[in-house]
Amino acid sequence: MYGQLRIAHTRFKACLDSVSQVTPENTQKTSLLPLTASLYVPGRISDPNTVIVDIGTGYYVEKSTTDAKRFYADKLEYLDKNLSQLQETIERKQDNLRVVGEVMQVKLLQQRAAT
Repeated sequence: MYGQLRIAHTRFKACLDSVSQVTPENTQKTSLLPLTASLYVPGRISDPNTVIVDIGTGYYVEKSTTDAKRFYADKLEYLDKNLSQLQETIERKQDNLRVVGEVMQVKLLQQRAAT
């Protein structure tokens, strides 16, 4: 789960970086546009003020570049919050596991000493 959230975070960060590259100076310049994570096709940006955003489960929406940046920034903030909560939970569980292991070792040593 943690690894999947990190991958999603990386992808949303890449999307935010890509949207930031859409500027009026780049209009009509040929560049590689992503169709999937591993498939890019040559294309031109005809309107630097709007982009197509993948909002999930195969749905795409046309948004202004400002709205797209806000959308991806919100996603990144949400993932950051979830990642930090998950990291805290993982650390607590590891601490609990360590304590249980220590208690088991003490009990085992007591049992051996009693026999």
